Amino acid sequence: MSSVTERMAKCEVCKTEMHEGRTVVLSVPGIPYSARFCHSCRRSGAIPYWMLVANTNAIGGYDQSADWWRGVIDITLNHLGITMEQFLKEVEDDGDLS
Repeated sequence: MSSVTERMAKCEVCKTEMHEGRTVVLSVPGIPYSARFCHSCRRSGAIPYWMLVANTNAIGGYDQSADWWRGVIDITLNHLGITMEQFLKEVEDDGDLS
């Protein structure tokens, strides 16, 4: 019987829990933040959804986003199976402090 405890980690994009060695910590494009990615999410170019919503809100919304950021939005929504309609609503709601 092994006394080694396997450490688990969760991908910050897809929320899948896996062995820590199967994840990698990388910086998120355009944001001063590092996140834990599984290899599938890293290869896709998707970023953590909460970060996508918050940063898009801080930019002033989708219409104010640079083309490269819109690419990150499209990749992330496609990878996570989230509709643009749902995303835009959450971006709008994120700025509602009432």
